[in-house]
Amino acid sequence: MRLTSALIGRRLARLNPKIERAIYLLSAFATPLVLALFSLIALLAWETQYPATDPQALSFKVLEGSSAMTDPADARDPAP
Repeated sequence: MRLTSALIGRRLARLNPKIERAIYLLSAFATPLVLALFSLIALLAWETQYPATDPQALSFKVLEGSSAMTDPADARDPAP
């Protein structure tokens, strides 16, 4: 029984660095490469969800800030 457990212990001691190296290579190189590949495929193959077929210029108003405006209602309806 002791011989078997000692043999298993030696085999695990030799196998452990190989497993650690495989996990490192998988996490450091393989996973990012797979993610980049799928991202590239998604960018090239999928149809856009929001196509820009008719671009328009949007107008917006800007109010000069002052300390008199303290709440959103004052900003929305400024006094003349």
